[in-house]
Amino acid sequence: MSAYRNTPVVTVKTEKNVRKPGDWECPSCNNVNFSWRSTCHRVDCTTQKPETGDEFTRLVEKIKMYQRQSVETKEAWGNYCNAHGDSIRDPSKHTIDFLRTAAEHLIPQES
Repeated sequence: MSAYRNTPVVTVKTEKNVRKPGDWECPSCNNVNFSWRSTCHRVDCTTQKPETGDEFTRLVEKIKMYQRQSVETKEAWGNYCNAHGDSIRDPSKHTIDFLRTAAEHLIPQES
């Protein structure tokens, strides 16, 4: 009988397992990519790196506010995502182009 038999297994995180600032998670397959990659590195996925910045943040917030207006607007966003966005309902997981198009189709334009 080994003295180590009842010893709990301890997982030690090495430097290679730690995400660095700017590394990004693919919104389609959840693969973690290095910050310098512009597309997902997973072999069967070609998703572009999600956009960040002022316009992106503004559009994410605009879509979130739209969803909060009523049950109908939340359902409309869900239906749009099911039809055009791989059923991903989190606005921050979409590209800026997707959000622009969604906003044009769903949100009444201010005059």
